[in-house]
Amino acid sequence: MGASDHKVKVGYLKSDEAWTLFKKNVGEMTINSHPDIQVQAETMAKKCGGLPLALMVIGSAMASKTTIQEWKHAASSMEELRTDKIEGMEVELLSSLKLSYDSLPDDTIKECFLYCCLYPEDYEIYKEELVDYWVGEGFFDDEYGDEIDKARGEGHSIIGILKGAHLLETGHSSDSNVRMHDVIRDMALWISGKREDKFLVRAGLGLKEAPEPQKWSGNKRISLMDNDIKNLPNLISDCPNLSTLLIRYNGNLSGKVSSGFFQSMTNLRVLDLSWTSIESLPIELGWLTGLRYLNLSYTDKLDSIPKEAISTLGELRFLNFQGSRYSIGDGSANVENSLCDPQVSIQDLDALKRLQEVHLGLRSVDVFRQFLSLTKLPRITGTLTVCDLKGLGSPCMISKEVHLTSTSLKMDHLISLKIESCEGLEEIIFSGGEKDPLLPNLSQLQL
Repeated sequence: MGASDHKVKVGYLKSDEAWTLFKKNVGEMTINSHPDIQVQAETMAKKCGGLPLALMVIGSAMASKTTIQEWKHAASSMEELRTDKIEGMEVELLSSLKLSYDSLPDDTIKECFLYCCLYPEDYEIYKEELVDYWVGEGFFDDEYGDEIDKARGEGHSIIGILKGAHLLETGHSSDSNVRMHDVIRDMALWISGKREDKFLVRAGLGLKEAPEPQKWSGNKRISLMDNDIKNLPNLISDCPNLSTLLIRYNGNLSGKVSSGFFQSMTNLRVLDLSWTSIESLPIELGWLTGLRYLNLSYTDKLDSIPKEAISTLGELRFLNFQGSRYSIGDGSANVENSLCDPQVSIQDLDALKRLQEVHLGLRSVDVFRQFLSLTKLPRITGTLTVCDLKGLGSPCMISKEVHLTSTSLKMDHLISLKIESCEGLEEIIFSGGEKDPLLPNLSQLQL
């Protein structure tokens, strides 16, 4: 069942009902904190036009304003906004909703909120993914640096703040998701469009072609996700400020990404090409030396990634190959691509000093053995799919004793392990002991 199946048309409230809802969200204590606040509150409630969403959002934004000066300032700000116009929205409603954005506690939370409008309208946003985008952008670097788990915790805390302000809602399909009301999204798009570092959002519109190259220029974040785009422009110029590029869920996007596509994106931090049909990536991807988040999951035709496209990404923190056709090698020559540039290997990934989480698929026993012998990569792998373990033996022994190198093997980041296409495999033994388990956080095992 899709999100549209859950839509319920909510009517406008009568004035007394609107005031009751507004007062409930503001709180009696705030309303009674000054004799003149109730007058201001009644005026502000009327400007919400009886729309329940606006009454809840603005009421929540004003709940902490306990002085008459704060209420007068908020009313003045709303009046100033009424000189602006936005297609499809009443000016008074817009000015009211903008107040909720202005009332958010700090700039980081505001950036997180605006980021949500990169998703299509009525989209079920997976919270874990959204937070990883935020971490990739570096929103929490000042406080947490490279402590990714603490940064993710902060991200989930911010989701709670945005839900408490009624700027995000719990998803219809799962508590693991959130969604942004279409009116709130329109407001977020309007705000982002007024900034110097603008957004280009063409998500979920059924586009067959990517926007013309000149339309990419000057944008901070670009989202073309969930379309039917078949080709990317050969050369994008003047995108030095671009920090996020989301092209996921374009299943018809195929062929090679051209060498000139990434050349001007020197400050790109978040790149999502998942669920596309691209076949190869250019060496020039490696020029994105500030890239921190790269998602290549479920790229079912991807079979060529030059070594230098990945090995030079010194700032990369998050890399996802889950479900990709690309076969990570062990550093030896790749037969299928022997006439191409050297391909990225398991050792190249292990050498990325700032990489903190990787999701992988390994397709040979030799590569699997190499993986287990590495110092870093097994410790930061979150999802692992292993195929074709012929020759590893049965029972398959995965233990610290057997694969001991200079340090103990401990895959404490692994939450999902999938083993497939391993004919003849009868037994897998994970050894490690109760006090020091090999896979302490494994929650999903699929055979």
